[in-house]
Amino acid sequence: MKKKKGVIIGIAVVAVLAVVYFGVALYYSSHLFYNTRVGGVSYGNLAPADAEMRRNTEDMQYSIRILGRNGAEAVLTAQDIGFQCLYSKTMGQIKQEQNPFLWPMSFFSVEDHAADRTVNYDRELLAQKLDAISFLQEENMEQPKDAYLGGFDITEHKYVIVPEEEGTVVVRELMQQSVQNALLQHLEQVDLDESGCYREPEVRSDDSRLTAQLDKLNGFTGSEVTFTFGEATEVVDFSVFGDWVDEVNGSVSLNEAKVTEYVEQMDEKYSTYRKDEQFTTVDGYLLNLPKGDFGWKINVEQETQQLSEELLSGTQVSREPVWYSKGVTFGDSDIGDFYVEVDITNQTVYVVDKGEVVFTTLCVTGNEAKNCHTPAGIHSVFYKARNAVLRGPDYATPVKYWMPFNKGIGLHDASWRSRFGGNIYQYSGSHGCVNLPTSAAAKIYDYVYVGCPVICYYLDERYIVAEPEPEEPTETPSPTPTATPGPTIIEEEPTLAPTEAQQGPVFPEGTVYLPDGTFLLPNGIILYPDGTAIYPGGVIVYPDGTVVDPNAPAATPAPTPAADPNAGAAPAADPNAVAIPVE
Repeated sequence: MKKKKGVIIGIAVVAVLAVVYFGVALYYSSHLFYNTRVGGVSYGNLAPADAEMRRNTEDMQYSIRILGRNGAEAVLTAQDIGFQCLYSKTMGQIKQEQNPFLWPMSFFSVEDHAADRTVNYDRELLAQKLDAISFLQEENMEQPKDAYLGGFDITEHKYVIVPEEEGTVVVRELMQQSVQNALLQHLEQVDLDESGCYREPEVRSDDSRLTAQLDKLNGFTGSEVTFTFGEATEVVDFSVFGDWVDEVNGSVSLNEAKVTEYVEQMDEKYSTYRKDEQFTTVDGYLLNLPKGDFGWKINVEQETQQLSEELLSGTQVSREPVWYSKGVTFGDSDIGDFYVEVDITNQTVYVVDKGEVVFTTLCVTGNEAKNCHTPAGIHSVFYKARNAVLRGPDYATPVKYWMPFNKGIGLHDASWRSRFGGNIYQYSGSHGCVNLPTSAAAKIYDYVYVGCPVICYYLDERYIVAEPEPEEPTETPSPTPTATPGPTIIEEEPTLAPTEAQQGPVFPEGTVYLPDGTFLLPNGIILYPDGTAIYPGGVIVYPDGTVVDPNAPAATPAPTPAADPNAGAAPAADPNAVAIPVE
């Protein structure tokens, strides 16, 4: 009985299972399996028609987000662009591929079908919708900006590159292609920046040419040129020349006009060239004297070039400027403490060293009766020459010691004279030179050097600023200076060794000697073999002392001097003249 009952139960269970199995199979004969997916979207347990409707509904709900820079975005819907999809398989076709009697297996495996489809949209509608998006309109776009060399960053103490700005200019063709590709792939968004749809700057911060320029700029920010003017200095570092820097067509340079302006200002500050200077004579007179080609003056053109080269090369150097003309010392006086003093009024020459007269002699200066005055002023010895010949229109005079200091005027021996000092210069003076006894000329020749100051002066109201204090108080006014001779110095002429007697001119360092005997002095003077000298600016000085200045205005004729009672006849003996043996 029990066995029979067990059989009945077993048959009932099988029957139930069969009913369930065939019932479910009947269900899945008209529905998609439980784990049916298409393109990752689940459509399980839906009738094919319902699944098709659901898929179409999802397609109609499709939208795509277009992302731009700076948080800009826009959304296009399927309706906006006439979007629709045509699939390679309908839901019914997918169902037909499923065997309903194998339904139990569908619960244990996923059946995912590829969403093979063709996307259609209205291209004109798409173009219109894209045109309507605000951040894709040209007037709302910002142009990209290239990186460039910025100024000097004070906080970082160096030049910096100003980085590029990306801008928001969209390249329309690239943007449309990216959106279309996203639609065809049924993507939910497209990032225009990631898709490379923006116009890029042409020069970025890491551009090799730009970084090379930056390195060059920062390479000379440490440049420093210290100019020395005795104890005074002028320092040109980046705080001074920073705004001189130019960047033109990728090349870094210094603005020549600004460099020149700085050098000119420095020259104006320190120049003493041809500027009047006060001078105290050995007798204590304070004079205000003009200068000739003497004093400190910078060669602006050459200094501008050298300074630019040094700053661009990163140099740190301390030096004097490139000089056009030199004095001896800096400060209130550029004469120094060793010089030759020519007192024309008293016809006396002094050699002064550190305030002490180390040598003195009488002399004869320019003939005043013939208007050949020796000019007053501060000059310097251009060069020294032994055994020179002074040539003029009607003479050729050999001298043993020649020391020119003012164009064609110089100190030299005058062996043809037997008397010096007194008032000889007033009626029988030179063409403008300072005539000396031969022995005195030899001494002075040994004393002076090329560049040695020579100060010529008259003791009269034109130049006197203050007279010397009297040694003892007196009510009698100080007498007006008279042509009183200085002490007489008579020395034997030194005997010269043959090599010394034959030595040539002594010129400053840098003089160029040409084969024809012409000398090119570093201060720009050209000295020809016949003694003719051409100075910077075109001034010509001939051996006879004649000066031709092509730039000078027409001169006003000098007044005719009063008749000289000694003119045209042998002059009366000058009681103040000193006889010196002819040598």
